[in-house]
Amino acid sequence: MINPSTPDTERRSVWTVGHLYAATVSRYEEVAFPRVFGVYSTEKLANEAVERARLQPGFDGHLGPVDFDEGLTVFQYDLDDVVWRGGFFSYDAEGREE
Repeated sequence: MINPSTPDTERRSVWTVGHLYAATVSRYEEVAFPRVFGVYSTEKLANEAVERARLQPGFDGHLGPVDFDEGLTVFQYDLDDVVWRGGFFSYDAEGREE
């Protein structure tokens, strides 16, 4: 719990445990599948969650036929901060940028 007497100038963070893998769908389209395992108040708790997650199917490194598996990663995010600073684009059915 955040202490209400904490000055606003103090940077506060959370740590997420994420997992990313990609697989070919419909025989031609590679699709990324990001998953968030959890959000934690300390890096220590996030790393402990990684160890627990590695015991579970799908997070244990045995996903079957996937194109790549990034594994479990701990990310730090500052609260009240923009994470995505760029724009956004997508591709049409022929692979051209829209």
